[in-house]
Amino acid sequence: MKGGEDLGLFAMGWWPVPVGCHSILIARLQGDLIGANSSFAAVREQMNQKIQKSPQNAAPLLSQLAVVDALLGKKEVAISEAKRAIELFPISNDALRGPRTLVNLAVVYAWTNELDLAFATLDSVTKTPFGIYYGELKLNPFMVRLGYAHYGNPYEDDALKAGKHVLSGGLGFRDKGVFIDLTYVHTIIKDVNFPYRVQPPKQNTYADLKSQIGQILLTFGFKL
Repeated sequence: MKGGEDLGLFAMGWWPVPVGCHSILIARLQGDLIGANSSFAAVREQMNQKIQKSPQNAAPLLSQLAVVDALLGKKEVAISEAKRAIELFPISNDALRGPRTLVNLAVVYAWTNELDLAFATLDSVTKTPFGIYYGELKLNPFMVRLGYAHYGNPYEDDALKAGKHVLSGGLGFRDKGVFIDLTYVHTIIKDVNFPYRVQPPKQNTYADLKSQIGQILLTFGFKL
């Protein structure tokens, strides 16, 4: 984080927002009374100003603002903002980042106690390329995780075959504020590469690319 802003990591976003957004989230998680905190109102106003100054990035910022408003208890406003963000940036416009605004709508529903709507929204995201896929079996204090994600073909031309499969499995440990996670991730990628482009009626040539990547991830943390 720098310059009073994060790196676009808040609430499934991809655009920098004031670091105070994270403070609002932490306060809500801790059960603090956040409605009377004037600094949080100032953070919300900063978000509004960013949207006004950067209308071309209104969709991700509005989606992140919706989560902020949900955390602040502004239920109707938050839901309206989250839906508007989806209208401005539908999945059909960007299959990679579009699902993030849909996930944020689910987050807004969850924070505003609309759990049925939250689960229904998440269910639709799991059926979307570049959506979310996750599974976990908890056996206190240990956990077993299995995950699978399928990213569909991003090309409109059916002749271009591309996609990605991500499989993961891991073990986790949680006890008295300490957590340890060990995960193996195996990624299978199929894509195409155009070394150059030619104008019609000449046909473009491309190379089929196939690769597999294996990663072992170890995470350790603790709560003070």
